[in-house]
Amino acid sequence: MHAGNRFVRSLMLTLITAFLLLPLDAFAAGTQQAPSASSPLRLMLNGKLSKAVPILLDKTPYVPLEPAVFAVLGYKLTQSGSLYRFTSAAVSGEFGSDKAAIINNEPVTLPEAAIPYKGKRYAPLRLLSSLFGLEAVYRPKTGTIELKSTAGRQALLFGYITRQDGTPVKKGMLSMTTWSPALKSNVEVSATVTEGFFRVVLQPNTVYQPFSVFDFGFTNFILHGVDPITLQAGGDAISSHGRTQTELVGPLAVSGRDAGEESHNLR
Repeated sequence: MHAGNRFVRSLMLTLITAFLLLPLDAFAAGTQQAPSASSPLRLMLNGKLSKAVPILLDKTPYVPLEPAVFAVLGYKLTQSGSLYRFTSAAVSGEFGSDKAAIINNEPVTLPEAAIPYKGKRYAPLRLLSSLFGLEAVYRPKTGTIELKSTAGRQALLFGYITRQDGTPVKKGMLSMTTWSPALKSNVEVSATVTEGFFRVVLQPNTVYQPFSVFDFGFTNFILHGVDPITLQAGGDAISSHGRTQTELVGPLAVSGRDAGEESHNLR
């Protein structure tokens, strides 16, 4: 069932793949004050050098918020003052000068905010990974930032989940299982949660069984039931609509040809 390209959100707990997240030591916490120094970096978009010039501010890599950059990655980005709106086949939303953002009509709190610098606005790399679901890597030794879209290549699941009180899960772990005919057993896919955001690349056309979620802020392990999901590389967004505060429920289906991403709504 094609369900409106929703970004993942929940009134529960979260998940995100540790090996797909940006290394935490590569990103110092961003600052809202004027940075004291900067260094130019190179920006690679889907493997090609971009004319846009990222910068390093207080040890944090930033990418300029330029429409041409995001067009290469499958997003349309528009600006109205300090407000930015973005759309893709799988997700849409807006963000401004603080950590508040709207993703598919759902409010989220960003891990870091965009900042002004010398007449332009820049987004910290961590924000791009969390907000846009991009594959984002910073290589300090070469001064290079790499941004890649998974559209048409992989089955990508990303989103945002909160606790019952509405606060994002600071740290957590999710797992899903899929049957391996070769091993004749279930194979687990795990993902870590950071500041409510998660991102995980799954095997296309593979059935994944229910999520189990562990919130490191609590002592109990919680299993949420959800229908099995099957993603397709190049498939359109799919959505899960939760009906209670204790379970993630609802049908999941795949349709479409171009997105290569999925975002789903876990309430």
